[in-house]
Formats: sequence, structure tokens, C-alpha cells
Amino acid sequence: MRRNLTLALVVATLISCSSQTENTQEPESVLFQLVDNRPYIEIEVNGVKGKFIVDTGGVHGMNTDFAEKAGVKKGRSFMIQGGGDGEQEAWYGEKAEFHIVGTSIKTLSDSPIILNLNPIRDSLSIPFADGVLGLNLFQEYDLSINYPNRQITFYEKGHHPTDGYEVVPFEFYRNQIPMIKMEIDGVEGDFTVDTGDRSMLTTFSAFYNSLDTSDKELSELRRTGYGVGGPVMAREYVLPSVKISDELQFRSVKTRVPDHSAGAWARSTHAGNLGSGILKNYEVIFDYDKQEMLLKKPPTLSIKEFTYRAANFDSTTQWYLDRLPFEVVAQTDSSLTLQYQNAQIKFIHDSSRPILSSYKSERNNKNPNGVFKFGFDVPNTQDVIEKHFPRPDDLMFGRPIVFWGRSMFLVRDPEGNVLQFFEGGSHWKNSFYAFITDNDNRYKTFTEFVKENGMVLHSDFSNDSTGVNQQNFVHGDIKVELLKLDMRAEEPYNGVGASGVQIESALKSFSKNSTSQTY
Repeated sequence: MRRNLTLALVVATLISCSSQTENTQEPESVLFQLVDNRPYIEIEVNGVKGKFIVDTGGVHGMNTDFAEKAGVKKGRSFMIQGGGDGEQEAWYGEKAEFHIVGTSIKTLSDSPIILNLNPIRDSLSIPFADGVLGLNLFQEYDLSINYPNRQITFYEKGHHPTDGYEVVPFEFYRNQIPMIKMEIDGVEGDFTVDTGDRSMLTTFSAFYNSLDTSDKELSELRRTGYGVGGPVMAREYVLPSVKISDELQFRSVKTRVPDHSAGAWARSTHAGNLGSGILKNYEVIFDYDKQEMLLKKPPTLSIKEFTYRAANFDSTTQWYLDRLPFEVVAQTDSSLTLQYQNAQIKFIHDSSRPILSSYKSERNNKNPNGVFKFGFDVPNTQDVIEKHFPRPDDLMFGRPIVFWGRSMFLVRDPEGNVLQFFEGGSHWKNSFYAFITDNDNRYKTFTEFVKENGMVLHSDFSNDSTGVNQQNFVHGDIKVELLKLDMRAEEPYNGVGASGVQIESALKSFSKNSTSQTY
């Protein structure tokens, strides 16, 4: 009898396991846009589409403009606080269903928050701020945010991958936001993990004052963001290292100390926030049921060295040494390599290359220059301008530009090449190439490279009426731009300065980084 019962239990267990396997929901994925270090996905409410932040620090909500278009009515009002000194009026909205476009996933909120996000959008010069997907979504799914690959995956609860990930336990701050232990200068503190925070790290005043501040150089008070409560005014400094665990340590972490006498952050009792400025180097899985955050650093692209063919070799390299913080790290009779932190350029003497070499069509048997811009990520664009390009006429357009929440500026060197500087990260590094071509084979080479390396389309400014096909792709911090021109578009681009390096040669400078967890 016992034997038959045991056999029956085994059969029942197998049937149960088979049923569970068959009923497990397949994970669904969508690509996202990382704008101002925040992940945005497309959402549809009542047939109206918009771009929403996936935010561990928030709850489901929508901009007043979007709510009006989607026909979501306002209910009871209240005052809401966030980053910044102030507060603003917000409303509880009526029940709404948020459909994640490109998937079958729909997430509900009985009372989504409705508030005015336009000041944040306009202040940061970002193209959209339609709403937020927050706590409800993370409670319904185990969520993977793969920042380098710009992909969010929704796993059925308990069915996310675990192999190769570092597991970080967390508690909930105010029953909502993941909060982890981190160590700075040997001092442990509780830090919330906020995917809606654009910065690398925020330390609130009480925790900052508990550190040894003798070796920390604070910047002047400046605006470092914009929150629900208005401008986020803070002083910035760089921490040599920050530690979550022996396997998860970060070096040269750009950190801010907010200076607020009112608002949500002024009353915070925890140590600070860990933001997307660090998370963007990882795939991060949030498992709210187990209260675990899993991190894995996938291989990411890097540009070890820019190659530059200089006609006036001596004067051009001297300009880079005089105007920028580069130093000579290698030299031969015909080349010179300059480096500062992770930014590196190799100059090759090429007297045959004319200054301001023009883009010319290959249809006229003249090769166009492949690279017409290259650039760097720097910690703070304003600091670079003040130290290295203080005159208004040093900058193209006479000023920095804020594009999609990111400050940048352009300068032209003595040979007419355009350098582009992007604000981001804690140190200088090579991060950007822009190519121009009208050659189908070169265009094919580029598109194959993009596909093979998992680069994601970030923006498309193509214009069929002018014959310009302009697309921007990203992977991690690396950005590439390609202008493919047809005959109608050639003339406006004659005279474009470039580095004399063709696309296929430039692509050889890219490499995949290792998967080390240390940042």
C-alpha cells in the first residue's frame, strides 16, 4: 500500500511540475530609451501613447497634459514633494490601465497620481515626460533593466535568471523603494536604489558629515537636476571608491550633497540614493518578493583610441596639449599618442591630407572622409569650458547645448575637425564617433557592425525630402552617428572637416570590455 501511495505521489508531482512548466508565462521584452540617465518605455492609456519612466522610486502616475489627452479624470488633490525645496499640487486620478506597447502586458492603478511634469521636462530639455511606471509594476513582475543593451524584460514572479549575477539583499524604504547597505570610507549607510535618479550617487548631509571630509573637494553650489519640488541644488565631489560588497565596488564615483532646507530630501533619514548613473553599467534585476537586487555587468563597447591623420602635425598636436589636459604617452617619428584618464588619441603625420578636407562623393572618384566628429564623456561640461575654452568664440554655436537632458558642446580644432564633449560619468573617456558616407558598401559595413554589437537605435533624424539618412545608435556609454547621403544632400556637406579616417578603419578601434563587476 505504501509503495502504491509513493508511486502515486511521484506521478502527481510530475504532473504538477509539467503543468507548472506549461503554464509559466514566457518573459516579454521591450527596448527603452535612456534619456538623462532614466529608462523610458512607450505606454498606452485609453488609446493615447506616451513615454514613461520605469522608476523604482515612484508609483504609477502621469503628467497633467497626458492625463487630459487620455481622458483620465482628476480626483482629490494633495501636495506632493520630491527632489528640490518646494512642493506642488497633485491629484489622485481615476482607475487606469497602462499597456506597455510592444507587449501583452497591462498594469493597473486604482488611483494613479496626476501632476505637472512639464517644469522637469522643460528645465532638463528632454523631449518627453508623460508619466511614471513605479511600484505596481515591480510588484507584478520580476523586472530586468539591461542598461547597456537598452532592454527591459518582464519575468513571471520567481522565474528570472540567477546564474552569473551578484545578489544584493534590500529592505523597503517607506514600504516602497529598495534600500541597500553601502560602505564609503569604512562608514556603512542605507541607500535607496532609484532608477529615476539621474545621478551616480547622492549623499545626504547627515551621512556626508559622518565621513572624513578632509580629502574631499566640494564644488560650488550648482543645479544638478530638477525634481518634483524644483531645482536640485547641490555641491559635487568625487569619491575614490564605494562598496556594496567585495564583488561590487565602484571607483571614482561622482557624488552630490544636496543643499535643501525643505522638501522630501531635507527630511530624509537614510544615507542617500544610488542612481542610474552607476546602474547604467549593469543589467539589474529587481525581485520585490525576495527583496533582492541582482546585478551583472554584460560586455560593453569601448573606444580605446581615436586615430587622427594630421596634416600640420606639430601645430595640431601642440594645440591639443595646450588647450586640453592631454599628456604624451607614446611617440614615434611619424606618430604621437596623447592621453588623459580614459581619453586617448593617436595622431599620425599625413601631410597629403588637406586642411578642412571636404566631403566629396565617391561617385566623383573622390573618397569622402569617414569620421567627421569624435568626442568624449567628461564629468562636467561647464568645468571643461571654464578651464579650456573660456572665450565665447571657442565654442561652436557660442554656448553649450542641452539635448535630451544632457549638456554638450562642440569645438573645432586648427585642422577643422569637430570635437564633441558630453557630460556624463566621473572621468574623461572616448565615447563618440560620427561618420559620413554615400557608399553603399560602407553603409552596409556600419549597419552590420551595429547589429553584431547589439547597438540600439537612439534617434533617427532621417529626412527623405533632403536625401539625408541620419541615425544615432548607442550601447552603454558609446554613441555612434551615421549620415548616409544621396546625391541631393551632397552639396551642403562639402567642406565638412574630418579626421581622415574611413569607417572601416575607425570601427577597428572598438572593443568589448570584460564582464568584471568592478566599475
